[in-house]
Amino acid sequence: MKAKLTIVTLIAIVACVLPAVAFAGTVTIEGTIKGANAVINNVPGPANSSDPLVAVERDFVLTTGDAYHFLTNVSRSLKVALIGKDIKVIGKKRAKGIFVDSIESKNGKLLYSWDAEHYDGEDRGPLIWGWDPLVGYY
Repeated sequence: MKAKLTIVTLIAIVACVLPAVAFAGTVTIEGTIKGANAVINNVPGPANSSDPLVAVERDFVLTTGDAYHFLTNVSRSLKVALIGKDIKVIGKKRAKGIFVDSIESKNGKLLYSWDAEHYDGEDRGPLIWGWDPLVGYY
C-alpha cells in the first residue's frame, strides 16, 4: 500500500513539473540572423542574403552576443532573407531552439507570423508582411 502511494505521488510530481520544463513560456529575443556553421565553429559566414556563402550553410540561427538560438519552425528561405538584419523574435524557448510566434523588425514592423502562415480561412494577402520573395523588402 505504501509503495502504491509513493508511486502515485511520484507520478503526480512528474506530471506537474514536465510541462513547465518543456516550454519556459513566451520570450522576446533581439538579435541578428547568421549562419549556424559560422556561429558554432567560429568561421566566416554570409554577411547578407546575396553572399555566395549562403549556399554552404545548412541552417541559420538568431545570435545575441555570445548565445545563439535555432528558429525551429521558420523556413530556410525566410532566414536567408533576414541574414544580417536586426530583428526581434517572439516565441517559446526550449534549450537552443525557439518555436517562433512572430518576427518583427527593431522598429516593430511585423515580418512573419506563425498564425498567418497557418490560417485556414480566406486569403488575407502575403503570409510574410513586408517581404516578397521576388522583390525583397517592400
